[in-house]
Amino acid sequence: MPVGAHFAVEGELAWAAHHRDAGYLIADGTPILATARLAYSFWQPEARARPDISGGIALVHSRGHFTVRSFGPDPDGFPVPGPEARQNWRTTQGGWEVGAGVETRGSNRLTWRPEVRWTATTTDSSFTPGSREPNPCEAPVKRKNKIEFRTQRRCG
Repeated sequence: MPVGAHFAVEGELAWAAHHRDAGYLIADGTPILATARLAYSFWQPEARARPDISGGIALVHSRGHFTVRSFGPDPDGFPVPGPEARQNWRTTQGGWEVGAGVETRGSNRLTWRPEVRWTATTTDSSFTPGSREPNPCEAPVKRKNKIEFRTQRRCG
C-alpha cells in the first residue's frame, strides 16, 4: 500500500514444505512466515525503473520432525541400516527482514519487481548446544526409567 511517492507499507504470508536428507539425519517440516515491511523507492514514480530497499519485522512458525538413522555392522562387518528415532519439533520466533530490488514499469497497470530479501530469526532461549546428543563430559543418571544427563565435572 503506497504511503506517499516513495514509501510503501507491505505485508506477506508465506509457507512451504521442507525436506532435507543428510543421510543419517532427515528434517521434514512446514515453515510459515508472516512479514510486515516498509519499502522505500528511489527516484520519481514516473520513472521506468526504480531501485528500492525494504526492512521490517517477521514472525516465523515452524513444525515438523527429525528422523535420525542409525547404522550397524552386518555379520560380515559391512554397515547396514539400523533402527530410526523420530523427534517432533515446534517453534515460533520473531525476526527481521531486509531487502533490495528494482521495480520496472511495463505499463500503467503492470510492474515487475525482482528483489532479494533476507529474513533472520532471533535466538531460541530454550535451546542449549548439545541438548540433542549426550556430552562426553557428562555422566548419565538414571531417573524414572529414563537416562538423563547432568554435569559431573568440567572439561577443558
